Amino acid sequence: MIRLSQLIGQEAVALGTVALGTVALGTVARTGSVNGISIVANQIVAVQLTDSSIPASAVRNFEGDVLTYDETIASSVVPSSINPQGIRTLDMQGDEVGSIADLLITQTGEIDTIVLDNGSSVPGSRLRAVGTYAAVLSIDLPRRQAPASADSVIRRRDTMRCATRAGVTVANSFSARHLR
Repeated sequence: MIRLSQLIGQEAVALGTVALGTVALGTVARTGSVNGISIVANQIVAVQLTDSSIPASAVRNFEGDVLTYDETIASSVVPSSINPQGIRTLDMQGDEVGSIADLLITQTGEIDTIVLDNGSSVPGSRLRAVGTYAAVLSIDLPRRQAPASADSVIRRRDTMRCATRAGVTVANSFSARHLR
């Protein structure tokens, strides 16, 4: 696996084939460095290079010291790319979970793990969308508890008074009827 922080800035090399008559010669050309990626769900679908973009299907392997790709597969129509590091993450209810610190990427371009700035990590399969404003994760965090209403606080206080008058000490999690 490779981290996004290692991939961004990595040199990109096009591997192609040139036909000279009946002989095919391999070519290698440095084409810039990696500036960003396009993600759909938890899969990289395109890579933004210094001067161009390539579809992820052209990339031979995302792991390594250099990003190599087959220039015969590369096309000019690819989605826009971003560097998702630092982008806020939201759960499905729109609550902020943190920001993306890094991504762990498999050799096939699948997002394996999302590392958040608070030190926690989320499986890449939970990634639903990435945009310039935020990344959306399909995780359900516990909903914030609403403050107790005045009526429920009064009822609890009255229950405690009744139990105390009867000579019984009541714990917060029990009512007087549990002690009979």
